[in-house]
Amino acid sequence: MKKPDRTIYTTGELFSNGTAIDMLSNGKLALWEKGHKSARIALEVPLGDVTYRPVMLGESLRKLLRLPSRVSHTHSLKELVPDLTKFIRKHSSLASDEALLVAAFVLATWVTESLPSAPCLNLWGPIGSHAKLVALLESLCRRAVRVVEPSVRQLSKLPSGVLSTLILTNPTGTALKQLLATLENPDAVVLQNGDVVNLRCATVVCTQEPISPLAIRIRVLPAGRGEQHLARAEADALVEHFQPRLQEYRFREHLAVANSEVDASNFEPEIRLMVQTLGAALDGVWPRQVDLVEALLGLDEQAKLERSDSLAAFVLEALLAVCHDKKETAYVGEIAELVNAIALGRREEREVTAKKVGSILRKKLGLTPGKDTSRGYSLSLDSKTASRIHHLAGSYRVVSLTFPDQQCQWCRQLWAPDDADISDFFETLAYARRDQVDMGELDDDFDIENEQHVRHVQNVHNVHATNGPDKEEAEEKEERSTV
Repeated sequence: MKKPDRTIYTTGELFSNGTAIDMLSNGKLALWEKGHKSARIALEVPLGDVTYRPVMLGESLRKLLRLPSRVSHTHSLKELVPDLTKFIRKHSSLASDEALLVAAFVLATWVTESLPSAPCLNLWGPIGSHAKLVALLESLCRRAVRVVEPSVRQLSKLPSGVLSTLILTNPTGTALKQLLATLENPDAVVLQNGDVVNLRCATVVCTQEPISPLAIRIRVLPAGRGEQHLARAEADALVEHFQPRLQEYRFREHLAVANSEVDASNFEPEIRLMVQTLGAALDGVWPRQVDLVEALLGLDEQAKLERSDSLAAFVLEALLAVCHDKKETAYVGEIAELVNAIALGRREEREVTAKKVGSILRKKLGLTPGKDTSRGYSLSLDSKTASRIHHLAGSYRVVSLTFPDQQCQWCRQLWAPDDADISDFFETLAYARRDQVDMGELDDDFDIENEQHVRHVQNVHNVHATNGPDKEEAEEKEERSTV
């Protein structure tokens, strides 16, 4: 006896055999089947014992989403990325490598379900500098909606999959915190009224300062005097020109994207997922993957610099100093004192407490302090822990390792004289410091002072390690010696 047909109302489906269904602007569904030259358009699509019908959307939402009117089959997919890149460059102030990253992001919004993670594009710069590029992205990205303040409760009420790209302009701290949590946990879901809600959307975030290195961060310059915003008629023409081609890309490539394996092992941990995501989106339609690698190198170097200047890196630098002093134990309070001394030497306006250092040790570095004693919590520096500290310091590109301790076995293992990667990094770090000097952020004596500070970090540690009645005397002695 034949099973009764089931009816599913859908906003779009991707199947593991390459078949795909999607909604068009005329309220019909487009069916793509592997091996066919073009998509079939119908009010309903029967597949097996299931009949798929389009979700009924309100007129305002349907217009806001700017769904494609058709599926193109007259253009080569090999021309899509060059055409997108040229168009983005023409209508923005972006360089060619930045335009390629934006084009890759646009493609990624059309196959988000097939990617390792939902991509996030961070356009940062002065308020108003993002306006025209955002208008372009609203027309190019799949089902893009500009949201002032996203609410999980409101978004969860929309039909599943109806939104693909959220655009946030200058979000508040709460909204940004939720977004960053999503970036760090791409498979996380939200519980809403007893239901599991997966808000897996590509995101464009416009801010004045760059956000997480997990995002594709691109600085946008202020618009020139002659630059005009995109008119509604121009936006509609843009939708009609590109979206049918992007819809074809989604249909033809979603299976290849899902099976793509991009090697990102040579990049910093923060951007490996981004490399895999963008690489998968371009795989098959952009043979020159080397262009993407070159475009991402700048973000990779920035991630390295930020990693080396993080509080976790400062904590590791303090731990290195204690290790090189051949201490058997590092007290959390003393590490905090040393971190503050390092920050002061680098002219960083930051100060940490012992509680903050303890949190960094446990949550960021995986180092768990032992029992609380009269001198506070402590970390045993056995050979296993010391080796781990050095390897962590290497991954964080700790600056003091510019001057490795040649008497330390772990330093010798990590920083061989002929290590080209390390040499390249410290050369990049030197250029970054020169740029800061040129911009007036640092004075010309900064490098000399910093080198002196690094060489004398151990002396600072010895002072702070002094306790009991001799502590004040030792501090006064150190102060007189520095004067």
